[in-house]
Amino acid sequence: MTFQISKSQVDGLPYNFTDEVEKYQQAMLAHRFSGDAAPVAPGIIEAAVRRVQHPIEDGKPDDFVIDFEIVDDTPPEPVLTSADRRTKLMFQVQAAQADAAAKVISPARARLLSMDVSRIYTKAVEARTPADDAVMAQHAAVQARLNALTYHTATLEVEIEDLADDKLDSWQMTPFPAV
Repeated sequence: MTFQISKSQVDGLPYNFTDEVEKYQQAMLAHRFSGDAAPVAPGIIEAAVRRVQHPIEDGKPDDFVIDFEIVDDTPPEPVLTSADRRTKLMFQVQAAQADAAAKVISPARARLLSMDVSRIYTKAVEARTPADDAVMAQHAAVQARLNALTYHTATLEVEIEDLADDKLDSWQMTPFPAV
């Protein structure tokens, strides 16, 4: 009977299963005439080599043949529901928005600019310096660019929500505008 071993088990071995089976088969074939103790191998290697006994009257030595089958036990890809596919598309859009936003201003610089603006808002308007006004103008310009990206993202998300289920897999994202 053919020895069956799962692919996941073979993949987890610290050695090449097929190579080790071939080495063991060759060792068993060589052993037939040596008179030495039979070679040993891990159980799964030995199970993959079958001994074939010939009738005594044939005068042939026993033969050792490789006889195993690797059974693919890889789990099937999960079937995504329409809701799952929509969610996946939404995440792709949001990731593209994050990439586009990072081209406008890095996350670290955006955080620093936001903190500077918060600091400026704590001052009375009369106490603001020209440097504060420059920071506020920079913040307004950056926000306008980021708002354009956010608007595009919202447009794409609504487009995804409105897609027919049979169109989900063929939907292509409209590129983000250069802002």
